[in-house]
Amino acid sequence: MSKKYLNKICAYCAESVSTAGDHVFAKKFFLEDKRSNLPQVPVCDKCNTDKSKLENYLMTILPFGGRHEDAHKNLTEMAPKRLAKNTRLHKKLSAGIGLFRILQSSGISARKTGIRFRNSELWKSVSKLSEYLVRGLYCWHHNNVTLEKDTYVKAWPLSANEKNIFIQIL
Repeated sequence: MSKKYLNKICAYCAESVSTAGDHVFAKKFFLEDKRSNLPQVPVCDKCNTDKSKLENYLMTILPFGGRHEDAHKNLTEMAPKRLAKNTRLHKKLSAGIGLFRILQSSGISARKTGIRFRNSELWKSVSKLSEYLVRGLYCWHHNNVTLEKDTYVKAWPLSANEKNIFIQIL
């Protein structure tokens, strides 16, 4: 481990002294040939453990909804190994498999196979991980500052109207 990340203020909690460097985006979210040059930040043991738990859950769930160029390979090669290690989550996902009516961008409704799970559980995990990403990537990695511990960082889903505005801006 590089000494570059030791004995600094944790980029995530802004309270504790860092004991390691943490990849802001966990390496395991990416295929092995796409893992180079991922940004790192100083992290304390508690934040490293808490963030790791979120990442382990999400890197098993998120591939099922991936739409990027590596999504299929990620789902077929990486997700089965992760599900084999987490039988409780595997059973939970298997129980939620079914046919669902999905409204497509064309406005036509279609039946698609999907997995039903508690959105609140997934959203809380995605939201919390997003907060870590904002603190680590924007604040420390790009601007070399640590937000004060009482600085409010929150992620939430966009409403339909906000989503349309966001899409128009892009």
